[in-house]
Amino acid sequence: MKTKILHSLYFCCLAGLMLFSGCDIAPIVPIPENPGYVNSNQKVFDVNKFENNVVTALGQQWTGYSYVINRNGQEAKSGTFGEWIRGRAGKPADLNSPLYLASVNKTIASVALIIAMREFGSGVIPMVNTQIQPFLLPQLGASPAVGSLRFRDILTHRTGFAQNMNLGLSNMKVLLQSNTVAPNSPYVYSNVNFILVKYVLFRLAGQNLAGLTTDQEQQDKIDDFYSFYVRTRIFNPAGINSFSTNSNSVRYYQFGDSESVTGWSIGDTKVRLGSGGFYLNTLDLAKFQAYLNNSDALLKVHERTFMYNNYLGWNDSNPLTNPIVGTEGTYYSKQGSFINTEGQGVRTLIMTFPKNKVEVVFLANSRGGILDNTTPLNNLFRDAYDAAWD
Repeated sequence: MKTKILHSLYFCCLAGLMLFSGCDIAPIVPIPENPGYVNSNQKVFDVNKFENNVVTALGQQWTGYSYVINRNGQEAKSGTFGEWIRGRAGKPADLNSPLYLASVNKTIASVALIIAMREFGSGVIPMVNTQIQPFLLPQLGASPAVGSLRFRDILTHRTGFAQNMNLGLSNMKVLLQSNTVAPNSPYVYSNVNFILVKYVLFRLAGQNLAGLTTDQEQQDKIDDFYSFYVRTRIFNPAGINSFSTNSNSVRYYQFGDSESVTGWSIGDTKVRLGSGGFYLNTLDLAKFQAYLNNSDALLKVHERTFMYNNYLGWNDSNPLTNPIVGTEGTYYSKQGSFINTEGQGVRTLIMTFPKNKVEVVFLANSRGGILDNTTPLNNLFRDAYDAAWD
């Protein structure tokens, strides 16, 4: 099933936003060369072929998935496969049901912090190498080593923090006493870094925890402010309405487990905000990509350029040593994954192909299957894109 998603009202709103806010349509970075000119000797991108390549490569070892392909800020292709909920009361996969984004939230958090740097600081370029110590709440009890970390380090997983799935404030206060972290450490992917993004954004915006004595009270205030900030600075300008931190509209499965009909409800993910947290539907995640890359409603041109060039929030693996390079240049992706002890979970991806302003959104409600153990999703989409040029 293919559905038109970024409908005319959305683009009329985008046009209106540009008209009344003074926003200019801005290119994805790097700027495409001669984007409107086709030489007969040059290869031409075929979006239909790209879609066919993607669907073929994805195969059928999924419970359900949905995708959107944007071109020049507009929906070019979209589709779904399978089911969001199994059983008699099953629910076919669609483009409107919110799924848990998992670590794709880290790109959203990066955009939020860059906006806050402009709004409350001197901007991302002057601040990226600034130590975070002045922006750490005293209640965190962070060590001097943690305070010496730079914004760049936490946005690129170069702090030295190990991976950790316990992201509540009580545990974070213990982790932030570490003396083993250091600026520009070797790349280690850790959710802790983007919980720190949430904390420093809170303090950068002038917020405090005065009068709050329990960890739960402090946690709630930080999370509520982060949710408010992302809603008002990112979701509202982009016309995104499906966001929440608790949704039961989709169940999550392990592919091949035919006995599991009920599936897993991930439930409330508020505590994971920053590193994770938000649910969005496929259409709204595509709006995020469209607004991020094709307007300055979220980021200004120089901010977006800096974000991409420095891989802030685009970091499936160490991009400084292992970037995603294809036949048409460097591509940028962020994958998400969340799984329980029974192997049930979610896989998510956003990806940007700068040369001709193509973006991809992919959400799936299952783990397992051949692709979980073979081809990374970003490589699958890279290869499908490269093969769509004739």
